[in-house]
Amino acid sequence: MNLTIPEFISMVVGIISLVLAIISVWITLHFKKQSDDVNRDTKNLLVEMKAESKSITNGVFKELKHWGDTGRIAVSQITSSIGQALNRI
Repeated sequence: MNLTIPEFISMVVGIISLVLAIISVWITLHFKKQSDDVNRDTKNLLVEMKAESKSITNGVFKELKHWGDTGRIAVSQITSSIGQALNRI
């Protein structure tokens, strides 16, 4: 099998091209696996954050309700005191 120089160069370039194609496919699959792992971890974190934000929101609303109740009691007592003071006059 006698190859001329252009044929030999073509064969070497073809083999290099096949090796590069295989490496490219491997790199693509590797990066896809990494991105899938990051995506899964991100989804898990978002689920945790959602659960924590719901519990924080519930706690804040309970606290606001208590503040509102306290404010209504205070306003009621103040207006009652003012009313009693005005009745004495």
